[in-house]
Amino acid sequence: MASITNNGDSNWKALALDIGKQVYTFQISITKVDEGYDGITAIDDVNFIGCNTPLPSSCNPANQFQCTTTHVCVDQHDNICDGVDDCGDYSDESGCQTTFITTFETGLNGWSQDNIDEFDWTLQSKYSETTTGPLRDHTLSNKFGNYVVMSSASQTAGDRAWLNSSPMQSRTNCELRFWFYMNGPDVYRLSVYTRINTNGGFNHLKDFI
Repeated sequence: MASITNNGDSNWKALALDIGKQVYTFQISITKVDEGYDGITAIDDVNFIGCNTPLPSSCNPANQFQCTTTHVCVDQHDNICDGVDDCGDYSDESGCQTTFITTFETGLNGWSQDNIDEFDWTLQSKYSETTTGPLRDHTLSNKFGNYVVMSSASQTAGDRAWLNSSPMQSRTNCELRFWFYMNGPDVYRLSVYTRINTNGGFNHLKDFI
């Protein structure tokens, strides 16, 4: 998951690694490779945060859902039918209208690239070490899961990459939820719009900077 080389000085340094969700029992192994030179390597204050299995508890039926097998409580508004296995047994994703959930595990699934922009979003996972982006996806929480990504490294200021959903109608209070990752000194801005036709009609909703 991580490699540290040629980091020798007289100060302690902190390291944080994003392990992600692990479906099976796992362990961490730390190894030191010696190249035959003088030097000392030390490790101290190892800490696991959020790595324990949530304990069964009594749920508040007004705003919580109790998972079928694990009996863990998850929030009905934020964790039900969001495409992520928050329960550990997928019961929070059972019976959902999957038409409106896009995890990108099998492709763009109803989303499409635009023909008026300068470049496109790319479907990828972190399985290829030559790619840039998050170390894991948010759905499966591992490096084999897919997400869409775009890099600003080879683009010109002002270039845009549009990703459009399928047309839909809503007669109720419609809500959009998604997870995003932004990293880098020149990452700039991610924006969300509603669009009333394919050639324009934009209504700006929110910027993420």
